[in-house]
Amino acid sequence: MLQKNPLKPSVDNEEIAAVRLRFLFGFACAARINLRLTSLIDTRIMNLIAFRFGQAVRTIYCPFWLMKKQKQQAG
Repeated sequence: MLQKNPLKPSVDNEEIAAVRLRFLFGFACAARINLRLTSLIDTRIMNLIAFRFGQAVRTIYCPFWLMKKQKQQAG
C-alpha cells in the first residue's frame, strides 16, 4: 500500500477545495447582488421620502414665500 504524502494534496482534497471555492464565490456573488438590490430599494425609498418631504415643505412654505416676494415687488 502506498503511503500518501500529507504535504502534497490529493486529488480529492483539490476537488473539495475547488467545490468549496466555487460555492464561496457563488455565495459572495449572490450576497453582492442581494446587497445591491437592497441598497437600490433603500435609495429608492429614501428618495421617495425626500421627494415627498420636499413637496410637503414646498406646499407649506411656497405661499409664504410668494406673498413675501409679491410684497417685495409691490414695496
